[in-house]
Amino acid sequence: MTTFKNETFRNQEVVVDGNEYIDCNFVNCTLIHRGTASPDFIRCSFTSGRVQLEGDASRTTRYLSSLYAAGAGDSVEGVLKRMNKGLLPFTQRPAPCDPVATGNNNGRLAMYSAVMVAVTLFILFFFSWAGLTEPRNALDETSPAAPLRSQIPLELMPSLPAELAAEYDALRDGQLDELTSFDWVDQEAGTARIPIENAFTLLIEQQAASTAADAQEDDE
Repeated sequence: MTTFKNETFRNQEVVVDGNEYIDCNFVNCTLIHRGTASPDFIRCSFTSGRVQLEGDASRTTRYLSSLYAAGAGDSVEGVLKRMNKGLLPFTQRPAPCDPVATGNNNGRLAMYSAVMVAVTLFILFFFSWAGLTEPRNALDETSPAAPLRSQIPLELMPSLPAELAAEYDALRDGQLDELTSFDWVDQEAGTARIPIENAFTLLIEQQAASTAADAQEDDE
């Protein structure tokens, strides 16, 4: 707030919002009020001036004019009379809300979230169930009454040997014979095959001899 004291304003526009005027003179001035803050005039004089309302203040005048045109002229004139007498009361601040109405929406939010999760799970279950069961119900176009899975001809299945057991036994006997008998693999190269048990025994003896030789070298 700006305070003006013992000053004279002449032939000019004066924005009075929020200011304090003490013992001031206004001569042929336009007093502009924009409704942001009320001014104070203390022992001031006004000569040949006019009042101009802008912003929120002009909206107030339009509001009163609308009431007057709508038939509430007595009420508007009553407001003007109280303004003239300095009896216009300030608008009361609304009472605070009941504490019961305050709080948050956590409960409602949790309920909505649970509903959304349930709906999502139901949709996923439905599509999963449809994906698993629908192919089983697909019918061949040539035979609508029969499921597709029963239309594979048996002649398309891979054929198995009639003497499968005999061939398996022969294969097993041949493998056992190779594992338990002596034979030449490459006689010219000196490569022979010996039974697997003899091979393990020879391998263990060679490993033991190599270990003993290494130990003797370490002692020396």
